[in-house]
Amino acid sequence: MNCNILNIHGYQGTSHNTTYQVLDEHCPGQVVSPQFDYDKYTPNNIVSILNRLVEAENIGVIVGTSLGGFFACCMNRNHEMPIILVNPCLLPFITLRQISDTYNFARYGKQLFELFGHHMGELDKRYISTIVGKSDEIIKHETTTKYFVGNKRWYEVNGGHHLEGTDELAVAFHDILTYYDKYLPEIQESETLRNF
Repeated sequence: MNCNILNIHGYQGTSHNTTYQVLDEHCPGQVVSPQFDYDKYTPNNIVSILNRLVEAENIGVIVGTSLGGFFACCMNRNHEMPIILVNPCLLPFITLRQISDTYNFARYGKQLFELFGHHMGELDKRYISTIVGKSDEIIKHETTTKYFVGNKRWYEVNGGHHLEGTDELAVAFHDILTYYDKYLPEIQESETLRNF
């Protein structure tokens, strides 16, 4: 799939995370990867920035890792395009309380919960693929991730929450992008016919 990809990193991560490195090395198109300090940006500000980037950078695929996966799901409702979730943190108002002593829940918790309520109930799973680490020590994908986004494009790779840039990860991205390259026109055509 030859298009620009928006990469959204996780909490306390960097814009040049493992996902970025694999995509940059193995995928055609430019990888746009903004740096967020999730302790300083409000969740609503992040969604606004991402919406502007999708339009300004001609994004065709969105990839979100961990907390970035939550924000990628928020984009699913606003933009009909493929989304690839990597070890997604889909319940950040719970998970961040467990892993962070610094996240400002008093300031941002309500926004996370409202975004969850607004976006997660109406995910268009036709556009979502998921890659999870078999040994993720932070997210219980069997009970949360599969409930929200479980579908046929579910890949399990070796590793924990912080995946390494293995060939296995590169193959998963390749398979997913190949799938969308082949079937995205059919998905979009069926949507057009349904709305006709």
